[in-house]
Amino acid sequence: MEKPKDRDFVETKEGLVCCVVGYLHPQDQVTAYLKYIPSQDGLWEREGIRYSRSIPYYQVSQVENTYTWLKENHPEYILDCPVRDIEVSWVPKNKVKKYYHPFDRLEEIKKKGPKDPLEERLIKLASLLEDSTGIEGSIGVTGSILTGTHNPKFSDLDLTIYGSNESYEVKKAILELKEASKEIKDISSQEKRRCGKVTGSGLLRILPRTPI
Repeated sequence: MEKPKDRDFVETKEGLVCCVVGYLHPQDQVTAYLKYIPSQDGLWEREGIRYSRSIPYYQVSQVENTYTWLKENHPEYILDCPVRDIEVSWVPKNKVKKYYHPFDRLEEIKKKGPKDPLEERLIKLASLLEDSTGIEGSIGVTGSILTGTHNPKFSDLDLTIYGSNESYEVKKAILELKEASKEIKDISSQEKRRCGKVTGSGLLRILPRTPI
């Protein structure tokens, strides 16, 4: 396994889906927080298995709340980190069933073609940013699309950009596209509240190239 990157995902042998955090990882371990848990009542689904999200909001306190569940069900995924001097969740590499790479996942969707409207919007957004910046091979998709558990009815698009210069170019392109009122604009306050409660923290709406 290559060195884990922030916002990669790992799936454990028990079916837990975790998001990689940062770049500080103990030897033979991956620092990651619990994101999705198999659940019959879950709103996310993949290959007939439903998942629930373990945190309702993206906050440190919510991530810490997952530690209680892990201690009760899988205490081997909790570590008193001697470097950080805090308690963190982690996944031993010998417990990893599948590793998810954002760049590889986006390339897979491009190659095979989108399976739903959300994946169509993903390809459109990635292509728009690549065309506007001239960067290639520096964009990946994370979140539920990365793991194939997304629900097209409410899931959002989570991109990750590799490289500081590339990140700057993407940020600049987004600001310019918003300023020109072309294809990208801020979402409404109502949409922000919905994203915060249901899917996370979406900040932009992707507009069609041709008005409809």
